[in-house]
Amino acid sequence: MHIFYDARPLSMNKAGIGKYAESLLENVVKKSNINVLLCSNKKVVFDKEIYVEIINSRNLLGKVNSNLWFQLILPSIIKKYRIDLFHGTMSITPILSDVPSVVTIYDLVLEIFPKTMHWKNWLPLKILMKNSANKASRIIAISENTKKDIIKYFGISPDKIKVIYLGVDKNFSSQKNKNDENILIRYNLLPGYILTVGTLEPRKNLIRLLNAYKMIVVSEDSIPKLVIVGGQGWLKEDINKVIDTLGLTEKVVLTGYVSDSDLPALYRNASVFVYPSLYEGFGLPPLEAMACGTPVISSNVSSIPEVVGDAGLLIDPYRPEEVARAITLVLKDNGLRVRLNRTGLNRAGLFTWDKTARETIKLYQEVIEENNHRRNK
Repeated sequence: MHIFYDARPLSMNKAGIGKYAESLLENVVKKSNINVLLCSNKKVVFDKEIYVEIINSRNLLGKVNSNLWFQLILPSIIKKYRIDLFHGTMSITPILSDVPSVVTIYDLVLEIFPKTMHWKNWLPLKILMKNSANKASRIIAISENTKKDIIKYFGISPDKIKVIYLGVDKNFSSQKNKNDENILIRYNLLPGYILTVGTLEPRKNLIRLLNAYKMIVVSEDSIPKLVIVGGQGWLKEDINKVIDTLGLTEKVVLTGYVSDSDLPALYRNASVFVYPSLYEGFGLPPLEAMACGTPVISSNVSSIPEVVGDAGLLIDPYRPEEVARAITLVLKDNGLRVRLNRTGLNRAGLFTWDKTARETIKLYQEVIEENNHRRNK
């Protein structure tokens, strides 16, 4: 079996899509005899290079516009290789290629919260994503909520969509180690802070979180610091302005992007993890926090309840006062923290990349068999 992957997510800091592509591929190459080919218009960073063939296609068009490269150059590259299937890992497929394809769609932010995206990201997705969904042999949705959105906004048949949940990496564990202290020192942190993780953009709802945190600071004498982990995203400057306006400059820590090697220690040493996102296709950070034994407070919208279940406190992300009450409750109630720690660890154990890879490989086989059957008719 020869599978060709869009490897562009492996050419950037590994946020949600990058983590998916990396973790899926690591487990696919370990658990199958699939011949994996990775192609990108930028340098691919993948520590399992010995098991894959990497095709770097760095040209002027790719430097100018990644999506134009993907649609105009990649199809000619695909033709050079005898492949059975193309997997689109960035929610789109090459329209001009006739190779059977699977496309992973993470969310439909472009339809539901278009104003939270920069137009440079929104416009190509608006043009290409629905066409790719219609053209693909199968669609992987990373949650039931995403599947529901694909059906609603793209009019795709439910039979064409397979829900395959993400997993949590084994590095995210509750076992503290001697390096945790060094990592905290590097970020100038003491254990016990309030933590949130996500790209700094409007959909993550950080401004309401900051307002909720201000409510607690006003009423509590010794509230721990709020640590915001994430790379700069669209409209990030508004967050800095709110921090300053609320007088929280000394209480809020912005770490910027944090590598996966440091992130588990930051989860483990937090007193509570808060995830007030307005919309997610899955919601990996709450799962990572639970795997690290940290109590989780998260939104009660979109896919997030699917991930968290009853192992965390679900809140209305549009009500800062509700967020503030939940944080205060977890900080003060030791019995609740112990319960959330236990149920969170159990919940996180249900989501593994091994399971994700096995279900994805099975889907590949189904698509290839169906394509062979059609050709042999």
